[in-house]
Amino acid sequence: MPAITLDTVEEAFIAWRKNRSSRIEAIPQALWKRVFHIYQDYSQAEICHRLRLNSGQCKKKMAEILAESGQGSFVVAQSSTPHESSVTTVSLCSSGRTLSVSVAINDIGHVLPHFRALL
Repeated sequence: MPAITLDTVEEAFIAWRKNRSSRIEAIPQALWKRVFHIYQDYSQAEICHRLRLNSGQCKKKMAEILAESGQGSFVVAQSSTPHESSVTTVSLCSSGRTLSVSVAINDIGHVLPHFRALL
């Protein structure tokens, strides 16, 4: 299977829109799963613009797919430097809830991409 990129997902959306039976037909789950697959690699704004999606609908669907995947809303990360003394706390606030994670500075780049899927 070729790599899933924003370009390939955009092509799939164009093909679906061209062949759908009506304008009110729901976007197939298979297309949403492709969006989920690239969600960490591109900004939400770029994805929504290129695929002509509503940002609120996109956020909601990404959260649903994340929940269905069994990963829940948390990411399990292991430190590459387990005895790192330089730690920072990253907080995500949404819908009146806050998730705070303490992360070694060297590992923050591994954790932050997963936060985007929760926003």
